Amino acid sequence: MLTSGVLARATCARAFAVGFLLLSGLGSAAAQSGDLDRCKSVDASNTSVSLDDAIAACTAIIDGNRETGRPLAEAFVWRGTAHLRKPDLDRALDDFSKAIGADPTFPRAHNARGIANARKSRYDAAIADYNECIRIDANSSRCFDNRGLAYRNKGDNTRAIADFSEALRIDPRYALGFAHRGWTYNLTREYDKAIADFDEALRLDSRMTSAYNDRGVVWKNKGDIDRAIADYTEALRLDPKYPWSLTNRAIAYRDRGEHDRAITELNEALRTNPNHVPAWNARGWAYNLKKEYDRAIADFDQALRLDPRNTTALNDRGRTYVNKGDYDRGITDYSEIIRIDPKAAYAFHNRGLAYRNKSQYDRAITDFDDAIRLDPKYVNAYANRAWTYNLKKDYDRAIADYDQALRLDPKAAWAFNDRGRVYRNKGDLDRAIADYTETIRLDPKAAYAYNNRGNALRTKGDHTRAIADFDTALQIDPSYIGALTNRGLAYEAIGDRARARADFTAALALPQKYDTGKWAHDTARVRLAVLPETPAPAVTPAGAGWAALTLTRDGRMVR
Repeated sequence: MLTSGVLARATCARAFAVGFLLLSGLGSAAAQSGDLDRCKSVDASNTSVSLDDAIAACTAIIDGNRETGRPLAEAFVWRGTAHLRKPDLDRALDDFSKAIGADPTFPRAHNARGIANARKSRYDAAIADYNECIRIDANSSRCFDNRGLAYRNKGDNTRAIADFSEALRIDPRYALGFAHRGWTYNLTREYDKAIADFDEALRLDSRMTSAYNDRGVVWKNKGDIDRAIADYTEALRLDPKYPWSLTNRAIAYRDRGEHDRAITELNEALRTNPNHVPAWNARGWAYNLKKEYDRAIADFDQALRLDPRNTTALNDRGRTYVNKGDYDRGITDYSEIIRIDPKAAYAFHNRGLAYRNKSQYDRAITDFDDAIRLDPKYVNAYANRAWTYNLKKDYDRAIADYDQALRLDPKAAWAFNDRGRVYRNKGDLDRAIADYTETIRLDPKAAYAYNNRGNALRTKGDHTRAIADFDTALQIDPSYIGALTNRGLAYEAIGDRARARADFTAALALPQKYDTGKWAHDTARVRLAVLPETPAPAVTPAGAGWAALTLTRDGRMVR
């Protein structure tokens, strides 16, 4: 999922600028020389003064040795602001520190140094600066807001929300503060609160492009793709070259299955800004979904040339390699993510999947263990470790992991289905059927659950109910060849050879689909080869007591 990474960067600059608009004037000699106007031009929204000229003017004031205390601190802050915007973070930090040295009670100097430290990802140092700003001026809404950004960047969303809320209590008309808190609510998955905050931000500032973009992301996270697209479109009406909305709208089209339309939009995003890494990532994933794996990998390669530490590109390239069957290269990419970020639970999880695809089950389980250690609420890690235990025929451990996954997410229909498959492998058909039934209750359109329940019923000899489930699976997905083959086997078991042959023939006429596709084709081909064309008298099924029929390796049906 794309987040609006521009938001935090843009907001720092905007909060910073607002914080210095009210700096007092300097001495009359500086003002008469014109240096003052050029120096403080860094706070003006529309100025013809270049950053270099502003720096030179501020330097003239500082080197003139006519200012001390607060006026000297102001000159250092203005020059530091110009350095920050170039960006020359080290010189900016040096100037802000000198401003604090000239006047330790100047709250804006502490706020400015906090922003520079945050830009260098020194969040603890930034928070210390904001703390001092707040100690000096408890009503500084911008220092609370910036400290909230630092806490959010550290992953402490609770403290971030508290700081944004305090900033908004002090200044209820601070539109950017609502946007900051709204994005943080999005991160905590409190989507309705997030949308309410973005609504208020846009009521206060109807031309805030980033707020339309980020509200669109929240709508997407809520599953409302149409509203998401509407917000991205409004952002682009305000700024037709806004790269985040170009990219995010394309992703929305992609998620709606409109891959070609998404690629067209991403082409435009990259034409507008060839260095926008998220657009390269998004187009790469669109190509991956189209199974154009080489094109996908080329896009991820370009993203990584621009940003060698971009873990999104590494992760998605790794997934593409795995989809292509090149598990070793996928593992290499996931390992690089872990080197960059040893706490990246998803990288351990995805590497575990690649090891499992290589049938290296113990290494896969070790990676799933690490993913769970890093994120004890990682549902997919429990589920995939469970399936790996299932492949090792360690059914009790598999069931225990699915139990935990379902405690964390009781509405995960797919987890009930997969636990049902483990129960079936263990021979507990009744519990398997119960889990498939719960899957269907949670997701009535789950064709695979009808197919699996039908299989369990067929194994129990209840062919009539099994056929009914296969019928439903095929109503939902007429190209589900696994259900066609399974229904053919059920018809064969009750002696309806004509319908059995019809289903086997229909299955072979369709392309392989899902992980059972090859089995469905192979089985249908074998049955057609041995099944007489002359129909035999139909046998009335005996219900649950009917003996289960099994397909042997040589194509015979045995009890």
